Amino acid sequence: MKLSVFVQTTLEEIAKGVSSAKNNSRSNDNVWIAPGYLMGKEVASEQQVQFDVLVTSSVNGDGGVDILGLADLKGGYSHENSNRVSFSVPVYFQALGGGS
Repeated sequence: MKLSVFVQTTLEEIAKGVSSAKNNSRSNDNVWIAPGYLMGKEVASEQQVQFDVLVTSSVNGDGGVDILGLADLKGGYSHENSNRVSFSVPVYFQALGGGS
């Protein structure tokens, strides 16, 4: 899997999970998940999504960087170069729009 696809999919799935949790928590007055507005004031705080992945350099010449999955590690010898990459992506999960 390409690193770009992994990052994109991960961020999209996290956002879907936050949205789902937010919708499910509306019936509980004691829980506020990514409210957008709280007590009539806009809330927009940055969250860091941290990644720490093992990547291999592409051998097929397409210039991409691939994620090395556990299934790829079993059985066999490889001449590929592997490196760990750690980074974070700032994300704002709050829904912006009309106050409540």
